[in-house]
Amino acid sequence: MRRLGFLLLPISLACGQTEAPATPPGVSSVHSAPPLREPPAPSPWPPEAASLRESLERFEDIRRCEASLRAELPTEVAEVLADLAYDSVVGDVCAGLSAVKSEDPTRCDALSVRAVREGCLRRVAIWSGEPELCPPARGVEGRDPLCLAWAARDPGLCDGVSPTERTACLAVLANAAERCRDDRCRGWVQRYGPVVATDTKPRRRVTGASIVVERGGESERYDRGSLQRGLVLRAHECGYELTLQIGGAYEEGPSATVHMTLRPDLATEAVDGRLRWTSTAPPEPLRAVALELHGRPTRGARLRGTLRGEHRLGSELRKVTVTFDTWLRDVEPLDAHCTQARGVNQEPPPSARRTKRTVHRSPRQHPSRPNSPAAAPR
Repeated sequence: MRRLGFLLLPISLACGQTEAPATPPGVSSVHSAPPLREPPAPSPWPPEAASLRESLERFEDIRRCEASLRAELPTEVAEVLADLAYDSVVGDVCAGLSAVKSEDPTRCDALSVRAVREGCLRRVAIWSGEPELCPPARGVEGRDPLCLAWAARDPGLCDGVSPTERTACLAVLANAAERCRDDRCRGWVQRYGPVVATDTKPRRRVTGASIVVERGGESERYDRGSLQRGLVLRAHECGYELTLQIGGAYEEGPSATVHMTLRPDLATEAVDGRLRWTSTAPPEPLRAVALELHGRPTRGARLRGTLRGEHRLGSELRKVTVTFDTWLRDVEPLDAHCTQARGVNQEPPPSARRTKRTVHRSPRQHPSRPNSPAAAPR
């Protein structure tokens, strides 16, 4: 039954996974979040799940794996798989194990369902300890935050996951199922805890943001979201882009959008700042904008900055100061020719040093490959 539990996991991902509302492309949202959702439904993990290491030790080849799983598959489960038109599930499970054991993310491309392909990449990253191989996140920028934390064996990166998953993130890295609050967390601990367990303690971060508006000799300060989940540096040409959204629909008063174009050392090339005076007002550009930014382009590093600008409304001049103190949840790698051309001393990730592996920035799409089983309800 431990093997059957692993077989059922791709079904739950393909048919029961819900996506968070997508953040607009290029925007790191940091305003206050709406109330947390209800606790997740019971997970499909068995009471005692095999660890990933145990599954890989038992795996010999795809043919033997498929024969073994089909022999153990209950008729009732096979019947539901037929209802879902997911006839390739056994093949996907075994091909995924082959990809993980060989630490080859390209083999995940052959799997038939998008969610299972992403799960395969996640397990390759976790097993190999290479966060650069993690799949893209859903609903937020960058790569999957849970995968990044587990693959890097870094509890500090658990600050980047959603509040509902942070306890589970830390429990897996401590290999401590007693810290879990639900069956899904306990399943994750049993599956991945023995592989990623670390004695490293999570670092304590102090994050925050504020907007100060000066007018007529008086100033008003508006404290904004905590920035606890961090930001993502996006690779852009031979540098980076960073878009920061401070404040929003859940907070009264002004909100700010700051878009930065940065060099590889995070020196500023261009900056654009815009302010909304109310949640319903259109964004208005700031003039005479100046940005002071401190940090380094490393995952987990602290990033803080101050933006100053002016806005004139009629005869009234308003001075605006936006400050933020946060950290980098993820950093997209620059192309090799960029670092060589500019002489940037950037150590390549482990995946780039091993010729048989490639870094996946996004899942591949294929016209003959559906994103979910044909008959599966979403």
